[in-house]
Amino acid sequence: MAYNEASSLAPDDPGPISNLSALKFRIGHFEEAARLAAKALSLSRDAAEDRKDKLNFRLAKSYLYANEISKGLAAAEKLVGTREQDLLVADLERLLRLEQHTSDKISAQKSIVMHLPRYRPRL
Repeated sequence: MAYNEASSLAPDDPGPISNLSALKFRIGHFEEAARLAAKALSLSRDAAEDRKDKLNFRLAKSYLYANEISKGLAAAEKLVGTREQDLLVADLERLLRLEQHTSDKISAQKSIVMHLPRYRPRL
């Protein structure tokens, strides 16, 4: 895979790792997408805020879909005040409350996920 090769040739470049994270997210490998997004974030210390927001947004959604709600909420709270961040944080908080009060976590999660904003890549 080209992204794997690119990330091995330039291990300190967050670009290929971020792209690989996006690919893993798209195909439903949410745990791997979260791991790669976190790695890309750690390499993006000097990156523009919108790039960090994109990675944090993917990280939060990856954790959400991987059913790691607390980690998703922590990632979402790092987003700069955008409408998507507000919606995502509200939904993650609602899901945490639902999980505390229901034994059917799958139904609770599906209810929240259906209301999440869609990921919109920015160039």
